[in-house]
Amino acid sequence: MKSAFTPFNSFLLCVAMAGAACMTPDDPLVSKTAKAPSPTPPKKGRGKEAALVRIYVETMEVDPARTQPVSVYRDNPITVNLDKLPVLNEAHIAAAEVLQSDEGLALKLILNTQGAWLLDSLSVSQRGKRIGIAARWKEGRWLGAPRLNRRISDGVIVFVPDATPEELDWIVKGVNNLANKNK
Repeated sequence: MKSAFTPFNSFLLCVAMAGAACMTPDDPLVSKTAKAPSPTPPKKGRGKEAALVRIYVETMEVDPARTQPVSVYRDNPITVNLDKLPVLNEAHIAAAEVLQSDEGLALKLILNTQGAWLLDSLSVSQRGKRIGIAARWKEGRWLGAPRLNRRISDGVIVFVPDATPEELDWIVKGVNNLANKNK
């Protein structure tokens, strides 16, 4: 007996395989060490730098094909085992800001409607786990690994990143340039 869902399942299998093939292990936002990539410098006169920000969720699974141990924070490093596929990326970010907090400069990521919904779901289902936040601007680095201690229903992530004030300015400009381009 044939199932009406056979073409649909075949299509999903093809999409999943194509997605897996597109992931490159050399991507600094996916690699273990998150070394700075050799970026393409922005073209002079354009003033439209871009910064990529991706958010990964902590996992207890230890499968080298699906997970990666990542060292976050340069001064006091911690190792977090993260899923290789991001749960949120630059397409989900509507805006970014730098805030002054008691702990220093903080990065505020404001998500669009879809990103806010995903973050809300993630913060409930993965409560207590960390999220790894990576960025690529002039260089690439893991910025932080805040813990999901509460439900985040407003679509806003605020954390103190492992970045200098100059790097934060570059990241915020790049994220906002990209967000404005995606509108």
